[in-house]
Amino acid sequence: MSIHRPILSAAWRLATRRKKLWVFGFFALLVFIGGEYQIINQSLNSGWGANIYERLLTSSSLPPELWTALLGALSVDWRTSLAVIILILLVTGLLFGVLWLAVKSQIALIRWAKKDHMGQGDEEISLWEAFTVKDGRFGRVLAVGVLVEIIIFATGVFLSLPLIYLYFKNSLWAVAAYSLFFLILIPLAVSFSLIAKYAMAEIVLKKKGFTASVISAIELFKKNWLVSLEMALILFFINFSVSFIILFLLTFVAFPIMLTLMIFDLALPLALLILTCFLLIVSIASFLMTFQTTAWTNLYLKIKEHGAPAKIERIFGKGKSPKKTQAAKAPAKTTKKLVSKRPRTTTAKKTTPKKKS
Repeated sequence: MSIHRPILSAAWRLATRRKKLWVFGFFALLVFIGGEYQIINQSLNSGWGANIYERLLTSSSLPPELWTALLGALSVDWRTSLAVIILILLVTGLLFGVLWLAVKSQIALIRWAKKDHMGQGDEEISLWEAFTVKDGRFGRVLAVGVLVEIIIFATGVFLSLPLIYLYFKNSLWAVAAYSLFFLILIPLAVSFSLIAKYAMAEIVLKKKGFTASVISAIELFKKNWLVSLEMALILFFINFSVSFIILFLLTFVAFPIMLTLMIFDLALPLALLILTCFLLIVSIASFLMTFQTTAWTNLYLKIKEHGAPAKIERIFGKGKSPKKTQAAKAPAKTTKKLVSKRPRTTTAKKTTPKKKS
C-alpha cells in the first residue's frame, strides 16, 4: 500500500473536519509559505537573477521617496518627529505581532497533527491557549524559519554572481558557472528546506534544542530523503493544481462578472463580489497551509515509528528486501533449534556374563 495515501488522507480529514485550525493556517501562511516551493517557483522564473544588477542597484525594503519624507519630517519640529517615531514603533510592533502569531500558529498546527495522529483530535481547540502558552519553543522555531530564508537568499546571491559578470561581459565561463551553481545549489536549498520541517517537528514534539533538532533532522533526512522528496512533489502538484483552478475561475468567471458590474456602475454588488473572492482565496490558502503542515508532521511521525520506504523503492522491491531475508533465514534458525533439541538416545550398556564357578 502507498505510504503517502494514508498520510494525505489523515491530513485531509483533519483539515476539513477541524476548520478552526484554518486560523492557525492563515497566520502561519504569512511567514511559513514553504521554502521548497519558493525555491522551485523562483528557479522556474526566468527573472530570478536575470536582472540582478538592476535589482541590486534599486533594492530597498521601502521606496526612496518614503525615506526622504521620513527624514524631512524628523527635521521639522519635535511634535512631528515624535509622531514619526511613534509611527515607526507601531509599524515595528505590528510586524513583530504578525511574526509572533505566525510562529505560534506553526507550533499549534504541528501539535494538533500529532494529537490527531494519536487519536486525540476530537479535543476542543483553544485559540487563546495556543497563542498565549509559554513553552520556550518560539525562538527555536523562529530560528529554523530564519535559517531557511537565509539559505534561500544565499542561494539567490550565489546564482546571481555569474549573471552579474555576464551582465558586463559575455563569457561562456559565466554561463557554465551559472549552470553548475544551479545544479548544485538548488537541490541543496530544497534539501535544507525539507530538513527544516523535520527540525521544527523535533523542536515542538521532542522538545529538543536548536542545534540538536537540526542535527537530528539532517540524519532523518539522509535516511529518508527519497520519500521526503516524493511528499514534496505531491504537495507541490496539489498546490499547483488548486492555484491553477483558482486562477482559471478568477480569470474566466469572476473577472467578466466584475467587468459587467463596472460597466453598469453597480458598486455594491461589485464590492460584495470582490470581498467574496478575497475571502475564498484566503480560506483556500489557509486550508492548504493546514493540510500541508499536517501532512509533513504525519510523515515525520510515520518515519519515527516504523520508517517510510519510498514509492520508487517499493516498485523496485528494495523496500521489501529486509522482510524477505528475515523470512528466508527463519527456517534455518528453527532447524538448528530442532537439531539442537533432539533427544539423545541412550544406548544400553553391554553386560558381561558372570563366569560360573
